[in-house]
Amino acid sequence: MKFLYRYIVIPFLLGIFLFFFKSVYDEVKTETINQFNSEKILIAKSASKGISDFMANLKTSLTFLSLLPEIINFNDKGAEFAKKFYNNHSAQIEAITRKDSNGILIYTFPENKDVIGMDISHQEHFKEVLKEKKPVISDVFMAVQGYLAIAIDVPVFEGNEFKGSLAVLIAIDKIGKRYLENNNKEDLGYAFLLSENNIEIYCPFHDHIGSSVSGNPQNFPSVESFLDSIKKRGSGTVAHFHDTTELAAGTERNINFFRVPLGNTYWTICLSNGVDEAITTIAGFRNRLVILFVILLIILLVYFYFFIKARNVLKEEHKRKLAEEKIKKLNEELEQKVIERTKELEAKNTELDRFNKLFVGRELRMVELKDKIRELENRLNGKAGD
Repeated sequence: MKFLYRYIVIPFLLGIFLFFFKSVYDEVKTETINQFNSEKILIAKSASKGISDFMANLKTSLTFLSLLPEIINFNDKGAEFAKKFYNNHSAQIEAITRKDSNGILIYTFPENKDVIGMDISHQEHFKEVLKEKKPVISDVFMAVQGYLAIAIDVPVFEGNEFKGSLAVLIAIDKIGKRYLENNNKEDLGYAFLLSENNIEIYCPFHDHIGSSVSGNPQNFPSVESFLDSIKKRGSGTVAHFHDTTELAAGTERNINFFRVPLGNTYWTICLSNGVDEAITTIAGFRNRLVILFVILLIILLVYFYFFIKARNVLKEEHKRKLAEEKIKKLNEELEQKVIERTKELEAKNTELDRFNKLFVGRELRMVELKDKIRELENRLNGKAGD
């Protein structure tokens, strides 16, 4: 019973230790992941400020340019100013354009004669400028120059009269590369940038750029809840939904997001990171826990080994004692039987001696009787002869 008790208690204690170790590790893991997500949100917040400052500075410079008379009336001098503006910002922008009040393109640099005179009043950002009469940042659109772009479109006024707009075109992936590319780590994490209408402005998966997140079937089913989250909240963490066919395939992932306010619209910076990346920092702690548990397991196994070995020795000793006691008992029984048998033999010998004595005494009397008979016969015979 005691042995069975130990067999039950020891594994139970081992289970308690395992549960304790796992609970401690899970708690540390959760805290580490939360801290890691907080750090990623801070990174996204820093990138958000960089993007919003960049767009605000570009918008301010463009607004100042739109106030120049040469730009308002747009003459050769205005074209020269526009060209200089482009040259000063060529690392960030793809083109600068001037449209009249009807949305007719009257100037673009770099020069492209094929697009001059085109009516682009159908473009959503120009419609908004025409309606709101204030600077507008567009969503992703296909520019007449033939590439996907984002426009900063500033209205041009002469007094209160609307004279059209002045705009710069930004290649959609340039901003992302400038502020987010350093967050792309093979097999660990990557960054992407979404517009208010869920268009991917930047993404390391190049076939995603310019397409809608909600239109990508590989993002199903968690994309809708993610889009709902970024519309309701300015920042946060959600479970991963993004394409995993190229980076970090098949791993558990989180997306940390932070909003970029841009006046009439907003973008969202998203940092997708594997949970494994977060818990790398506690790998040493996890390994120490595993080593501690293995040591404990080895100690328990050694204990069980020697315990079982000692128990077997005790069992053999107990068997030996039982055998000795049985032999002793048999010897005592045998000795008792010998004593009893000896007494029986002694009694029989005594009876035999008595019988022998009686027999010998009888024989002697018979001899004496025969002698007396013979003597009597002799006497009788002697008398008869006389």
